Amino acid sequence: MPIEHRVGTALLRLAGAFLLFVGVVGVVIPRDPNITYSRWRVLVLLAVLAVVAGGAIAAAGRARGSRGRPDPRSLRLASVGVTVVGSAVCTLLAWALRYDTRWDAGGVAALSQRLVDGHDLTSSMYGYLSQYPNNLPLLVVDNLCGEIGRLLHLAPGTVSVALNGLALAATMQATYWLAAMLRGPAQGLVAQLLVLALMGTSPWMAVAYTDLVAMPLVTLGTALTVAVPRARPGWPRAVCAASAVVCLLLAYEVKTTPIVSVVAVVLVLALVWRSTSGTVRRRLAVGTVAGVVLFAGGAVLARQLTPAVAGVSAVRVDRSRTPPTVWWVYMGASTHSKDGLVRYGGYSEDIVRETRGMDREAAARYAAAGLERRVSELGVTGVAGFLANKAAWNWGDGMFWAWGEGDDEHAAALVHGPLTDTVRAWNHLGGPGYATRAALAEALWLLLLLVSGVRLLRASWRWETGLLALSVLGIAAFTLIFQGRSRYLIPYVPMMVALATTLSIVGWRPGRRRTRTAGHAEPATAGRAG
Repeated sequence: MPIEHRVGTALLRLAGAFLLFVGVVGVVIPRDPNITYSRWRVLVLLAVLAVVAGGAIAAAGRARGSRGRPDPRSLRLASVGVTVVGSAVCTLLAWALRYDTRWDAGGVAALSQRLVDGHDLTSSMYGYLSQYPNNLPLLVVDNLCGEIGRLLHLAPGTVSVALNGLALAATMQATYWLAAMLRGPAQGLVAQLLVLALMGTSPWMAVAYTDLVAMPLVTLGTALTVAVPRARPGWPRAVCAASAVVCLLLAYEVKTTPIVSVVAVVLVLALVWRSTSGTVRRRLAVGTVAGVVLFAGGAVLARQLTPAVAGVSAVRVDRSRTPPTVWWVYMGASTHSKDGLVRYGGYSEDIVRETRGMDREAAARYAAAGLERRVSELGVTGVAGFLANKAAWNWGDGMFWAWGEGDDEHAAALVHGPLTDTVRAWNHLGGPGYATRAALAEALWLLLLLVSGVRLLRASWRWETGLLALSVLGIAAFTLIFQGRSRYLIPYVPMMVALATTLSIVGWRPGRRRTRTAGHAEPATAGRAG
């Protein structure tokens, strides 16, 4: 067996074991996030969803056997309709749910409003950007929304919600394309609907922040990577590959976490490279190196240009006050409680307060000493237990930390009227229907984790599946090492959906044929399903 298949299969099993672990813990002994889920509701809805999903799969199999496969063209048209109608409805619901954020999302929006009004930022505002320059891309986005709002006489927040709606639409269509390439248009349509259910109805749609902006870029970058060998040789393939790099670069500039997708692509290409020879091997090596150079050069250039694009002075953004990497690792190793719920490696106000005013070197010394003490106190078994709890805490939240940042749950509504009252009744933490709504999302998310975990433990190796699995392992590793919470998973929800809907099990490969190219399995619909 080629080394690609041996190593790749081991990675699939590792990803499957991880997802199965966090899924089982989420069902049996959950680590509740910022809310306590109604356990009986979650378990009942999980059972109902499992029965419905099993029945739908069986019915689809019988229909396919009696009438043949559905018309791919009809399914493609249906996917466009789902995207347009679904994103439009969800955008309207998000607009009705708008509220006054007070954490980074609201703080950066206030900086943007000042710049759009023609004023310079104060020293304290530059101090904030010096500590968190990673929010400069968000400032660029907020400035754009503010300028558009001024031209159209709309509130910047309304434009931000519209941008989230466009991001949702792009994500849904990219998810359809990705799943259709891997298993066919029917699976693509199912994947679309799952993304709509998990993210389209999320309260995060009402918030102007980076997670939803990064989501379509990660999904499209992954889909374009999968599409490269399916594109026509020559310039169409080169454009497809370059577009994938640009999407992942933009995603990384908007939010740090998509760096794991870049690592996943490089690792998968390295595995495939080992199983190829001759001209294909040389082209793959050249293309990979070119992509890495393009990404690295773009990242350096963006770092230099972002302050100017954001409308601020690069000189006054003092990066010597930016927390070092070890600071984020130390925060990710902390544990504290709020409202009776333990937070594993989440945002720590204590660490922020104690390092406020320190320069980068002083903060590094403080964090390194604190991290050393923390590891020494826990010991080997304690560290293992902490990481297990942190993984379960990060991955066991189907609402992805909605209403958990700052004082969001008590924030004032910005829109009023019957529609807002209806939406807040089921999508606001204090609404009478929120417990059931949250339990439904939790049950659906746990079902995806369990299904993906079980299937990965039996799945046959394909480099496309490996790319999805490595992306999931990458974001899992990121949230284990650094400060984080379940919100950080949002850009990778479509990856989880794609895994759950497209995985093929060993010995059961409907609609697939084997090819001799590097020993990979290709779907029968490749090249025409998307």
